[in-house]
Amino acid sequence: MKKQAGISKGARAAMAAEAEALARAVAVAESGDMSEAERIARVVLAQKPQHLEALQLLGALLMAQRRPREAIAPLEEAARHSADPELETRLNPPGDSLARDRAHR
Repeated sequence: MKKQAGISKGARAAMAAEAEALARAVAVAESGDMSEAERIARVVLAQKPQHLEALQLLGALLMAQRRPREAIAPLEEAARHSADPELETRLNPPGDSLARDRAHR
């Protein structure tokens, strides 16, 4: 198997498929079908549980469906695996309902 820039052809194909699935989830969510978008994000996470964009999307979708308690786990997981030190702050600003929910767990 030929490698380019240290990533195998199979890995590149998997990354492309994940990106395509998440783009489809966003499009579906924008059309109003949040449950289908959530299903797509969960399929990606079933194959790659630490997929940062899928975790962020799932958290956002759950928040959009007014399910903040369920959104905590994927958003916290995304923050843990992000190289962006500001991600946790952006996802959970002071006074945010997620902070209150986490305090009551």
